[in-house]
Formats: sequence, C-alpha cells, structure tokens
Amino acid sequence: MIEGSGDRRHLKLIADICVALISIGSILSYTSHSKVGQLLRLVGQFGIISFYIWRVNFNKYRFIYPIVFTFVMYPLLVASLGIYNNLNQTLAYVFFFLWFICSLICISENYSDDLSGLIKIFYNTIVATLGFLFIFYRGISLNITEIIQSIISNNRYGGYISTARVSMGFQNVNQLGLFAVVLTVFSIYYLVKRKNIIYNIFILCISVILILNSGSRTPILTLVVFFIIYFVYHLKSVFLQILGKTIIIISCILIYFLFIYLIYFSNTDSSFFQLIDGLFSFRISFSQEAVALTSKLGNQIVGIGPMSSSFIQNMYTGGNYAIDSSVAYYILTLGWVGSFGLNWCILFLMFKLNKNTDSFVISIFGFFVAYAFFENVLFTPNSGLGIIILSIVFTSISQKSNNIKEYMCT
Repeated sequence: MIEGSGDRRHLKLIADICVALISIGSILSYTSHSKVGQLLRLVGQFGIISFYIWRVNFNKYRFIYPIVFTFVMYPLLVASLGIYNNLNQTLAYVFFFLWFICSLICISENYSDDLSGLIKIFYNTIVATLGFLFIFYRGISLNITEIIQSIISNNRYGGYISTARVSMGFQNVNQLGLFAVVLTVFSIYYLVKRKNIIYNIFILCISVILILNSGSRTPILTLVVFFIIYFVYHLKSVFLQILGKTIIIISCILIYFLFIYLIYFSNTDSSFFQLIDGLFSFRISFSQEAVALTSKLGNQIVGIGPMSSSFIQNMYTGGNYAIDSSVAYYILTLGWVGSFGLNWCILFLMFKLNKNTDSFVISIFGFFVAYAFFENVLFTPNSGLGIIILSIVFTSISQKSNNIKEYMCT
C-alpha cells in the first residue's frame, strides 16, 4: 500500500504530538504534577507504538540485541531458575523495559530521516515545560556569585534565600538541574548551527541560571564531559583526534575502575575516600550499602533482580537512602554478570556512534553515561533523561543505517 503525501503528513503530525507528550510527561513526572506527567508519557508512548510498531523495519535495530539480552532475556532466565525472590517485580520491570524500548524504536523509525526535527521537539517542549514551572513556582535567585560560592564550598543547604537550593516544583532539586543541563546542551547545539542566535543565547543563560539555582554539581561535571568529547571530535589533526579519543577511553576506564575500587575495597576512613564521596554527594557510601545488601542476600553474581528504585528503597533500605548511581543500581539488581552486560551495551552503542561520526550525538551520549555515575538514568524505563537521549542515539544510528542502504542500492 502506497501512502500519499497527505497521509505521511498526518502520521508525522501524530508522531510529533506523541513525542511532545512523552517529553512533557517525562519532565512533569518528576514534579508535584507527577500523576499528570506519567499519564501524558504513557499516552504518548501508546500513541507512537500503536501507529508505528507495524511500520518498523527491525533489521535496522539489530544494535539493540545486547540491550534486550541484558535487560530482558538475562533477568527472565535467572528468574526462571528461581533465584530472584520478587518475581512480580522482575516481570513488571521486563514489561516496562520492553514498552520503553518499543517506544524508542518507534520514535527513531519516524525520525530516522529527521534527527534535527526530533531534537527540536525535545528542545521546545523542555523550554515550554520549564517555562511553565518557572512562572508557576518562581523563587529563582539572581545572586549568581553567592550561589557559585555556596556550590564550591558545598554550603547549599542554608536558610539564606539567596543561596538556598531551588526545586521549582520538582520533587528533588537535582532533577531541575538535570533538565536544565539538557536544555543547555540543546541550546549549544542550535548556537553551533547558528540558528536563532539571540533566542538561543537567552535560553542558554536561563538554563545556566536554573542549574546554579538547583545547586546540583552533577550537571556542571557532566557538561564538562560533553565539551571535552565535542572538542576532541572537532580537532583538525587526525593524530590529535585519535590521541584525544584514546585519552578519553583510558580516562573512562580508570574512572570506572576507581569507582568500583571505592565501592568494594576502599578504606572509608581515608581522607581520599571522604573527599571523593563528598564530591559525589555520598553516592559512593550508598553504593557500598548496596553492595553490602547484595552480599547479605547472597546474590552478588546475578543480583537481587531488576525492580523499581522506590521498591528497593521501601523494601530493602528502610527508606534510609536511595540507590542513585546507575553503577550501584545494576550491581545490586543484576549483579556482576548484568553489570558486565551493561558495560558491553555502552561500548557497543559507543562503537556504533563513533562509526557514524556524529559528534553531537556521541558527545551527548558521553554526557549521558557520565550522568549515570550520579543518577539512576542508564536504560531505566521511566528515566526522562534516558528517553530523550536514547531516542536521539537510536535515531542517529538508524539514520546512518538508512544512508548506508541507500548508498549500496545506488
């Protein structure tokens, strides 16, 4: 059946609306309007899956096989052996993960020839949603110097209105910083392309102010990662580019193993541990608690099974602490085997992106992975950051698959 141009326009409009709902819902789900946000996201995902799952050329998405194996087949296999105690949680996680992956595939299928259009929808919806929250909640301070000093000195919890952390309706101030830094990255993307320069400079300034008001250091650190990767991929010299990529890869490996070392083997009383733990806002200490919990349950190799972070917090940690880091979350839930699969998924996607040489997408994926050390966002079904970044990553890879096929057919 051949579709007319009118049909394609209507389908494109439906896809745009669905993606906008997913984006708005993903942001609002972290706010006091979480129920509305979750509903909007589910409606958007249902719409995009219903209209596009039948049109997907799955041959373009073989790159998701390692992801599906790690987060679907592996947990089901371990659960079938009776190792996981919370079978219902595992099955629910697998269902929502498949729902999540299907929505990403359908988004990338629709925008495989229009990546810039997808980025534009995410950009505009983040601007609109944060703008609404800004007007509704206010409370933003323009005492930038004092705010920066409070962030540097880690004195972000005082009662002074000029330096107090601002949530702007988000349940956690770090979530404001998260979406504000995504807005920062997108505004930089449009500035590099020299589109609407005055408008995007304005949005860039607003997003930086929001990051600083949130008092979150993670956006600043991950933004540095984004700039480093983007800079390396734009070096004119091939030798310097290869050297820069090599340094980045070695640095990533060293940081990862340092993180693992601190979790498993470090002396918690040492000044070095306390310095790094403070920089990570005590996430390493919480990660150690996760490892201790895994050892207590006797499932270090395969984990305790994938489940929601809120369930883990209520069931296993007594509500005393949350497992924020993706590294710690997967060590706890999928064990050493699943963590190895996670690393393989990251490396495989990085290889596919590097092969396609899209510097912005590679940089934003590196930014995403860096964020995962601080927040549980990596391949998490309900992660707003994951939905936005992985939609762009999947679309970029499928876009290149289309270009290769068209080249081979000509």
